[in-house]
Amino acid sequence: MPWKIDSYYVSNNVLSIVFMHDGVAIDKGGDLKIENALLFEAFGDIPSNWMTIRVPPFVKNYNFESKIGNPVYDHTF
Repeated sequence: MPWKIDSYYVSNNVLSIVFMHDGVAIDKGGDLKIENALLFEAFGDIPSNWMTIRVPPFVKNYNFESKIGNPVYDHTF
């Protein structure tokens, strides 16, 4: 899906980026796969990307950490 940056901010050496996409249609039983390689190409295995996913009504607030060795998150609703 094409995502757009909604907002971003930096605090205590942490860059937070909020991506938005209107009209995400996921049905119960559907799959969601997120591959997160943000900043890994530039910084190698140093980054640790903490992600919060909200896809109403199925996922209200789910957090996971993405590292160079495990950049993919899979979820079935």
